[in-house]
Amino acid sequence: KQVNFNEIITTALASPYADIKKRALTTVQTHASSQQLKSLLPALVGMLADDSLNLREHALDVALALTELQPISLALSDAATADIAVDKTGAASQVAHSNEALISAALASPYPDIQLKVAQLLSSHSRQCIAESQIVRAEHDKRAYAVFAHYLNQAIPTADKNSEDYKQWHQHVTQALKGLALLSAPSTYDALGWYAKYLHHPDAHFQALAPNLMWLIAKENPTEACETLAQWQQDERALISQSASLALAVWGDTRG
Repeated sequence: KQVNFNEIITTALASPYADIKKRALTTVQTHASSQQLKSLLPALVGMLADDSLNLREHALDVALALTELQPISLALSDAATADIAVDKTGAASQVAHSNEALISAALASPYPDIQLKVAQLLSSHSRQCIAESQIVRAEHDKRAYAVFAHYLNQAIPTADKNSEDYKQWHQHVTQALKGLALLSAPSTYDALGWYAKYLHHPDAHFQALAPNLMWLIAKENPTEACETLAQWQQDERALISQSASLALAVWGDTRG
């Protein structure tokens, strides 16, 4: 009797031994067909709760290969983004519908790394897939923002920048702020306001994220945001002032 591939992999993923689970994930990533991957999705979703950071992230990467839920670079121009949207219309527009179990499980994960990664991917998918309806894109944004807001609302645990608690908090906030810049409509969730809070945080440094400012302005009404950016041009930190000027220039403001 021929041994079933999926049975072997499912058993291996349930193993108490990390090396066995790692080998199983690598095998799936390398050899599994799309149909086999679909059948293994429940087992991969279960792996998102694994105690090992490396294993649960590996499981997520394997599962995401089925969804085509991929990140978009903020460096892409609007034209390039449109091209991607057209190219992927067939499969990518069905991501949230065909893989709801995976997305829901990831967003509800007790682990920040899983939550934030999928929230970022969901928001970037919304940004790039302009062929989707505005209602669907807005729903993607809403679900992703719920995760970002959770971490952005957490108070700084300590001002000691060498403590593990501070490093973890800083990492979570950083990923959440990056996620805001990926939303299809960041102004809907006051993304610029969140950046203002953290770029000017009295006890933490987030100025490395300042180049994202240009992606936070609403196309429909950039006036108010541009006034804020004009004020930030006077910031003594060069990266913030230069990023504010660049953002103004991108949006056609003569002060940029």
